[in-house]
Amino acid sequence: MISFLPTQAQLLDELPVACDVFRLQVLEKTPAAQDVLLGEDASFTLRVENTGDVELTNVTLEDDRCTTLTQIEDGDGNAVLSLDEVWQYSCVVEGVSESFSNLACVTAHDPAGGTVEATATADVAVLVPAITLQKQAVTQD
Repeated sequence: MISFLPTQAQLLDELPVACDVFRLQVLEKTPAAQDVLLGEDASFTLRVENTGDVELTNVTLEDDRCTTLTQIEDGDGNAVLSLDEVWQYSCVVEGVSESFSNLACVTAHDPAGGTVEATATADVAVLVPAITLQKQAVTQD
């Protein structure tokens, strides 16, 4: 018996929700994982790329741990995320006191008024320096 792999269109037809493969937006957060010493800062770079076939507007980036997102690259400098354009942001979580998983989400609107979104995560492990010392009395014979 010969079997064939389903096409991408067939797989999409079987999904329980609609999925538009032509309007994709990629969000990448680096580093994906990092170790920091207790009380130090964790720094991230977020990269938003329009990998779809239409321009995107009203791009909004949110991060659940970073209070300030600083745009460090904005492609061609306008408010439109054009085809294949990349915008980059940086952020810092100050004084990390416990390990956490960090979530970022970007949303944007397409020309038809639809919304596209992407998410990315990054894990931070806190390293806690420790040392022990034991002292024992030595008895004299």
